[in-house]
Amino acid sequence: MNHSPEALSRQQRMLLALRAGTISLNLALCATCAADDLPTPAPGERAAVDSTFDRSITRILRLGDIGRYEEALVLCDSLHEALPDHPGPYLSTAGVYVNWMQSHRLSQFQEEVDLNAQRAIDTGTELLASSDDPWLSFYVGSAYGYRALARLRRHNWIGAFLDGRRSNEHLNTALKRDPRLYDAYFALGGYHYWRTARSDFLRTVAFWMRDRRDLGLRQMQLAVDHGRYIRNGALHGLALARYDAGDWEGALAANQLLMDTIEPPTNGSLYLRGRLFAQRQDWPAVERTFKQLLTKLTVRPRGYQSVGYQVECMYWIAAALKNQGRIDASRQLAA
Repeated sequence: MNHSPEALSRQQRMLLALRAGTISLNLALCATCAADDLPTPAPGERAAVDSTFDRSITRILRLGDIGRYEEALVLCDSLHEALPDHPGPYLSTAGVYVNWMQSHRLSQFQEEVDLNAQRAIDTGTELLASSDDPWLSFYVGSAYGYRALARLRRHNWIGAFLDGRRSNEHLNTALKRDPRLYDAYFALGGYHYWRTARSDFLRTVAFWMRDRRDLGLRQMQLAVDHGRYIRNGALHGLALARYDAGDWEGALAANQLLMDTIEPPTNGSLYLRGRLFAQRQDWPAVERTFKQLLTKLTVRPRGYQSVGYQVECMYWIAAALKNQGRIDASRQLAA
């Protein structure tokens, strides 16, 4: 091997050129995905209608919001029978199961989520080979999003990151084909916010990743203001992100809007509300909120209950009692 000064200088020049090229590529990639300018729809304008599934999607989402998951799944089954080669029914089924698991902190439906998300990806990809329907891109992008979440739960960080990128590509394609598909901004906003807020490992590997939490918050707000189907989910997602960012009042405002929209309130909105009241040290409200949530959690059969979730509710109730000076009641609950 030649170790002459001339050879070393050539190697150094090659290395510097490679580094410069890598930096230029990273900057180009950032510039490509840095479309931070968002549309400004007119007040009251809603996203485009999915003419194929409009009424069904609206009904399924409503049933999921109020905890009637079994009924929502029956409706999904009827869609499967009518359109077995379309990604919409598979994505709807996966969404119901994800909602059920997140609302009750369960894991037993993950296989159903994985199966239906993959079928949505497969059927949607096949149809996209001969169609430029923006809703197909939306469905496939959303399915990749569900798969990314599943991989996060399994600590498959790289797989989750790659699926998140695939989800973004399809959702951005949907927006290029129909700029009024504002529902897509919820998933994009969640990706941009939580990728930065919860990806220390990825930023160590992919050190060029920018902090795009502000963009994520603005995208979720756009979905709240102008989404047609995803508004309730976007409200909860926005409240969670603002809570994570330390914006307690912004989180409470979004949470209140959701509480005013869905009756009975969702488990997730009650839990976040209780935590927000704890931040305010409004202990009577903390007690009241977690008691309401605990009652909801114990209504379902034992096979669909999370003991850990119930224990956490009792912890917050005990803490609220203690901070109100009701020490004996707090000890009795903790015993």
